[in-house]
Amino acid sequence: MSILDSVKAVAGFADETSPVIQWSHVVFDKGELWAQGPKGGALVKTPGLNISVAVPAKKLLKALQAVGEESKLEVEKNYRLTIQGEGSTARVEGVKIGDMPTFHRPASDAEWLFVPGLDRVASLDWCVSADETRRHLSGIHFNPDGSVEATNGHAMMRLDLGVRGFPDVIAPAPVLRGLPAEGWLAKAGGKLFIASQKGGTEGFRVANLHEAAFPPAGQIIQGAKDQGQMIVNREAVVKLLKRAKLSNAEVTLAVAQGRLTAEVDGERQQSLFGFVSSVPYRNVEGQKEVPEGRIGFSAALLLPMFGLVTSEEVTVYLSPSETGGLDPLMMIDGPLTGIVMPYRL
Repeated sequence: MSILDSVKAVAGFADETSPVIQWSHVVFDKGELWAQGPKGGALVKTPGLNISVAVPAKKLLKALQAVGEESKLEVEKNYRLTIQGEGSTARVEGVKIGDMPTFHRPASDAEWLFVPGLDRVASLDWCVSADETRRHLSGIHFNPDGSVEATNGHAMMRLDLGVRGFPDVIAPAPVLRGLPAEGWLAKAGGKLFIASQKGGTEGFRVANLHEAAFPPAGQIIQGAKDQGQMIVNREAVVKLLKRAKLSNAEVTLAVAQGRLTAEVDGERQQSLFGFVSSVPYRNVEGQKEVPEGRIGFSAALLLPMFGLVTSEEVTVYLSPSETGGLDPLMMIDGPLTGIVMPYRL
């Protein structure tokens, strides 16, 4: 890994806008490079780079990109970092690493859990609340049953990774982006550590955990299963919802005569800029049928949920009514479950 790639791997965890240097700087520490912010941090090994200095993340990236991939780094006595390339030189003012806090590391006796499909955790990111004061909603929950879950209060996603024994924790979503296809997890000292190799010997990420209780997703899913079931074509539903989202409007789903119809902006305005589109569906043999009726949802919530479906067909649980249903829509596609709450018509 080049110096530039190493810096890119950790710089995203620094808070470049923070006036606190402990959060806005990356640290070179004799063969290691790390950065940490309020949500967590990352450490990578840089063998052969035996320097010690902390420099602003944003300025360092800009200097390295200007000089080029093949760079030589040296630290001057005043903690200025000199970056020497072929025909160009850049300098970044730094501070001594003694001014930086200790980087959190996993304990030597930490219990590591192997997790396949770790890169899929970030697919739930869209469902995380942006309101960081709601600690139980602003992260991704690792459930001991082997699933990861996220909710913003209007939609909920659950992905079963098939690994039992997860620590029961909520981790900030940004720390979980760009994870490897498989890796290792360990909870130690109130932190969640994530690594490509067991023990984090070649580097790792650390997440500052949210101290909150996640909503009972299992109970919500079980309750939604009492509704009628239908099977629809994923591609057809996604096209229908994309059209709805273009109007930046809520969508009313109507069930009648074997078709699922999306009404946007209402019948009154249809001649101007509304539309009605529909797709066929079929009932699930031996299961409760979806009743005919109408129910309203946000197309902006339904679209990313159905966009994660990989199967050609998907099972949908729904309870429309003549006056407008008030139960959530739930879809299940193998290990993936999604729920969206309706609005009152």
